[in-house]
Amino acid sequence: MKATGIVRRIDDLGRVVIPKGIRRTMHIREGDSLEIFTDRDGQVIFKKYSPIGEMGHLAALYAEALSRACGRPALVFDRDRVVAVAGASKREFLDRDISSVLDELLDARRSYRRESGERAFRPVANADAEAVAVEPILADGDVAGAVCLLASAEHPRPSETDSKLVAVAAVLLGKQMEEG
Repeated sequence: MKATGIVRRIDDLGRVVIPKGIRRTMHIREGDSLEIFTDRDGQVIFKKYSPIGEMGHLAALYAEALSRACGRPALVFDRDRVVAVAGASKREFLDRDISSVLDELLDARRSYRRESGERAFRPVANADAEAVAVEPILADGDVAGAVCLLASAEHPRPSETDSKLVAVAAVLLGKQMEEG
């Protein structure tokens, strides 16, 4: 555990303010959920909660089915990083941060489908893979993450079926989160 040297007082309602610099570094936004852990030494640890991360096995199954059906790599993201990979190197993508472009797309609650002549974007920070279809995962009215298909040499753009399958996967993951 890394010490920050920052000390905060708890107010009369039991609240403590997490400094802006730490929130920015840890990608903690207003409305995000935090898990609280304690240990025997009296430490209290806050961890950003990822409902999609909690369903990692199910997200991996969806990514695998999507990749097989579409014949190209598929990724599932939470709001911060890649949580499932299929059809591509897990070492290259798993647990990598999302790109700023994908973050903006999710903030705007928008889908993406690469059209002819449109400039592609990279959904994973510091990776060369390009997205061809992205659909936000909505759960209880909030954007919880996204499902993404990546471009392949043979298929630089998604088919109509690819786009619909990405949308279905996103809806199913969102529904699973709402019920689970």
